[in-house]
Amino acid sequence: MLGRDPSQFFSHRLRVLEQRSLVGRTRDPSDGRGTMVTVTDAGRRLLRDRDQVVMDALIRTLVQSFTVSQRQRLHSIAPLLNHLADSL
Repeated sequence: MLGRDPSQFFSHRLRVLEQRSLVGRTRDPSDGRGTMVTVTDAGRRLLRDRDQVVMDALIRTLVQSFTVSQRQRLHSIAPLLNHLADSL
């Protein structure tokens, strides 16, 4: 993004996502100059699938890299980690 206008970079990215049918753009009804961007069903599916890939990799890493005892300790602090994540 160095040397590029951030708004042009963002517009280009939106155009690419729109061409891939991952987002849709409509005029903002309250301000005709603005644009509203929404994630399409295909975009939601892609995000969900990507989330699943990341989760599968995380589980695989936990199983391969941690002992049973370490995994149990992680499990015991999961509520605390969830609370921390919710606070961000």
